[in-house]
Amino acid sequence: MTQSFDLRGQFLVSMPGLTGGFFERSVIVMCEHDDNGALGFALNKPSDFTLLTLFRDMELPVVDALGDVHALLGGPVETQRGFILSRHALGQCSQAFDGLYINTHTSDLAAYTPHLLSGDALFVLGYSGWEADQLAAEVTDNAWLAVPYNADLAFDGHRETLLERSVATLGFSWNQLSATAGHA
Repeated sequence: MTQSFDLRGQFLVSMPGLTGGFFERSVIVMCEHDDNGALGFALNKPSDFTLLTLFRDMELPVVDALGDVHALLGGPVETQRGFILSRHALGQCSQAFDGLYINTHTSDLAAYTPHLLSGDALFVLGYSGWEADQLAAEVTDNAWLAVPYNADLAFDGHRETLLERSVATLGFSWNQLSATAGHA
């Protein structure tokens, strides 16, 4: 199967039939999707790990308010690896697509402090990845719904309702989606 569509710059919302495991009720922002595979980050899976702990462990300047900012679980791959997703280009970041930047350099973490506190940046542990053609097959099998990326939703901090609000941008409710695929 050759990839015929590009999901980069989209939200992937898990369909009701995708149950059990990490991806159940997930919203993934897709940062790469090409003939080699796909990569994205879940945006609605908060961890118990606060950035205050991270900054202390890394001996970075601590702001007590970081105790209220939780890392997100971006996916089941390389969960010990940290990523900063941001609306702002700082330090050694790369642009995933227009309006979203990714930084993996720990030397830049302290510079993101104001953005992490304001919600304009997210700290994510791990990522979601697919091999070549795997994601296309999953979309065909009705595991995922593509929704246009919305930065305001991605960064607004209401992780618990992100799935429902993302689908609502299409004009219907997640509860209206079918767990089974229909093919014409």
